[in-house]
Amino acid sequence: MPETNQRKLPSGSDLDEYEAELATVGKSQDGAITRIIETTAGEIFGEKTKVFEDETLDEAKGRKVLWIAFEGDGLVGNAVMNLPKGKVRPKSAMGQFVARYGRLPKVGMAVSIHADENLYGQLDF
Repeated sequence: MPETNQRKLPSGSDLDEYEAELATVGKSQDGAITRIIETTAGEIFGEKTKVFEDETLDEAKGRKVLWIAFEGDGLVGNAVMNLPKGKVRPKSAMGQFVARYGRLPKVGMAVSIHADENLYGQLDF
């Protein structure tokens, strides 16, 4: 019986060359908020939900957050911000957002975004 050492090739198209634009880490660009979902920290982070000093893991998982999706010029990303129980604290992510953009997040709103060192989209605060 003859021995064969042929590898099975995946189906697809043969390419001689591939072109793609290299993302620039840290360079700000224009973007827009495309979706906002009110959910819980537990829904997003599960067992890895950050627990604050005055709460249990179950309480932390139940904490209301906004999941905010954005995109711009080929870069997409999302941010998670705690919903304030009262007034927005200036040092919170929501407070920094309001300080930068002058209002709370809204779908369609223009924002500034950048790629982090892992090429994930991030909002500029």
